[in-house]
Amino acid sequence: MCEPTTIAAMALAMAAASAAAQAKAQQDAADAQSQSNERQRQTTLATAANNNTQVNLQGQQVREQTLQKLAQNNRDAAIGIGKATAAGGVSGVEGNSVDALLGDLSGTQVRYNNSVTTNYDNSVAALENQRLNVYANAANTINGLKTPVQPDYISAGLKIGSAALTYGSTMNDIKAKEG
Repeated sequence: MCEPTTIAAMALAMAAASAAAQAKAQQDAADAQSQSNERQRQTTLATAANNNTQVNLQGQQVREQTLQKLAQNNRDAAIGIGKATAAGGVSGVEGNSVDALLGDLSGTQVRYNNSVTTNYDNSVAALENQRLNVYANAANTINGLKTPVQPDYISAGLKIGSAALTYGSTMNDIKAKEG
């Protein structure tokens, strides 16, 4: 049978080992959470950059389409004005009626171009909102990552201290009985 001093010493050693193992497990869990958070942060930032690149490409496509549509409107107007002018010249018609027709064609060109420009401006605004959402979503994802819980060293120290007090009390009781 073990003597009381050995039992008390073993209890103290087990309490210290248990507290140390618990603190180590907590530290390992905190480290794993930190690593997971870093991987998630890197993935989120890469995704945001890719999404932003996509928004930029969409913006370039919208710009090119707008420039093509404006050029087509201008060509169509120039052809229409040229045909009207030629037809008027061939038929000998001139004056207010030809001027009114040419003015109408020019006005139509301006309205079409204004419509194209307004659509472009609206598309650019929508793409800018999309870009802002990309970064807001990334920030929300990163800000929502779980904070690693650090080891509770105070609790571990208190457990060891409590075991040491119990050991000390046991040793005092043994000395008192022997003495």
